[in-house]
Amino acid sequence: MAQIIPKITIRSVYFGMLLLSAVVMILTVRLSVASELDSIKAKAEQGNADAQVILGFMYANGEGVPQNDIEAARWYRMAAEQGNADAQVILGFMYANGEGVPQNDIEAARWYRMAAEQGNADAQFNLGIVYDTGSGVPENDIEAARWFRMAAEQGNADAQLRLGLMYALGKGVPKDDVQAYAWVNIGAAQIGDEESGEFLEAIAEGMTASAITKAQNLSREYWEAYGPNQASSE
Repeated sequence: MAQIIPKITIRSVYFGMLLLSAVVMILTVRLSVASELDSIKAKAEQGNADAQVILGFMYANGEGVPQNDIEAARWYRMAAEQGNADAQVILGFMYANGEGVPQNDIEAARWYRMAAEQGNADAQFNLGIVYDTGSGVPENDIEAARWFRMAAEQGNADAQLRLGLMYALGKGVPKDDVQAYAWVNIGAAQIGDEESGEFLEAIAEGMTASAITKAQNLSREYWEAYGPNQASSE
């Protein structure tokens, strides 16, 4: 097999705009229901977690209010402390990157874990990154692979790529080119960028024809079970 350089982190260091774009879609629907700023503020001040998330988003992006990361973090925290998984994962991201709060990897990991344990796929992916890099927690390849798998099985393409990388390198899981190919294949199919395609080719380079056929069949099974259509229907 050609040397695999784990630069698949191109889309995988925390979650950046990937999560935020998903949150935007959710919040757009909610904003259409509560479009008046005064109404949103009133609901947020009364303790409505959804309104608190919306208000946090508005401050983070300067939508209808002056852009203010500190205020964004304050409202996200209120919702996060009520158990809102969206707010928890965003607050984790803010701690990881020092946006509106002091940079703190331990706090980032703590909030990611809260959301991950509720089944939030973005948080599960981020927690996998945290364990893979040892950011705020002791580095642990087995835990990293476990959280990547949880997110991957919910259709998270970045997690599918990372889980494939773990199988390719034998990190946290037994080295297995068939599994590596299958997971990278479905992740690459969702993302469709050149780099993930090159990574798939690098895995295939060291495989026999029969192993590739087996991996392609497994890919189809995984696509049916963990592809975007399956994930969106759950």
